[in-house]
Amino acid sequence: MFKKFAIKVTSRFIAAPEANTQEEYVIEYKAERDFLRRSNSPRATWSTTAEAEAVIEELPVRRAGAFPQKHSYEIEEINYTHANQNGYSDTTPFEIVRVVSNKTIELRSMSAERHPDWKPEFVSGGFAGHCTNNGDQRNAWVIKSDPEGYTVSRPSPERRLLEKQPRASQPSYCGYQALRLQLLIQRGASAPHPTI
Repeated sequence: MFKKFAIKVTSRFIAAPEANTQEEYVIEYKAERDFLRRSNSPRATWSTTAEAEAVIEELPVRRAGAFPQKHSYEIEEINYTHANQNGYSDTTPFEIVRVVSNKTIELRSMSAERHPDWKPEFVSGGFAGHCTNNGDQRNAWVIKSDPEGYTVSRPSPERRLLEKQPRASQPSYCGYQALRLQLLIQRGASAPHPTI
């Protein structure tokens, strides 16, 4: 488990504080433009509560303008258990085996197999076909810990995202990939395994 800390911001519009409340996570604050960048998920994290508290000291409490707001902040502990590698259009799951330091973790690949109940649904169109249920792949994979999986000691941050649960996906089933996969399925073969 890899422990990080995020800053949660609760914004209330001063004109109607009960009706208009937003809870988001702080990404960054640009003081020169008085711009508070936020997100629905914790995209920016800090290693310690002291680091997060130092950032909170610099954040605005009120904002003026056409829609004046009041901000309140709290630190939320996030315990990451997985890191998912995002390729061009596929995702490969990893589990966190050991925390080496605040910036280095040891990861082990997990096995991901297509769920036997999930079948891609093709319609004609595009180059060779279109998969209409491609977005439903979160339910299409059976992900298990793999003791024989290979390990990676230092993830590159732009390619592996820390998460609380593993994910897997295949490339979008369009064009040649759709035709190839459809032929494999008709022959009774399984879908190709996502690779790094």
